[in-house]
Amino acid sequence: MEAHYVTCMTTHKLFALIIITLLTFAFAWLLSAGVIGIAGGTICGIIVATASAALIYNASTGKRAYARGFLALGATFILVPFVNLFAIGDQVVSNLPALSNGEQALQDEIFLASFVASAGLIFGLVIGCILVAIGALMHLKPKTAIPPPLR
Repeated sequence: MEAHYVTCMTTHKLFALIIITLLTFAFAWLLSAGVIGIAGGTICGIIVATASAALIYNASTGKRAYARGFLALGATFILVPFVNLFAIGDQVVSNLPALSNGEQALQDEIFLASFVASAGLIFGLVIGCILVAIGALMHLKPKTAIPPPLR
């Protein structure tokens, strides 16, 4: 006989699902739209928001839903700046002939994009590590209290 797992959608889980998913979409878009463009930022935001919604939806309780939401936000802040750095590498490789000719406007554009991506990476690592730590601590099972010894 198969075991069927039903996830009950409580108000806490629904609130966490809506708020955290919107936050992950917004932060993924903000961290990536400046480097990979508006359309790329939107696609990146949709992918990250869908992944965080799946994590939150499968949580067993409201507290675990919030914990998984913090983990998803932390992962967003850590991983999206790396996508930006890969996108800058792709920009440099695709524009290598123009860069070797000394086009100053293109060099300035790539320098500014790399500066924004590097700042986003440092900001994302700091904030992301804090959010992952909060989510990990919230996701732990509560410890049972040991009763005091009888005298």
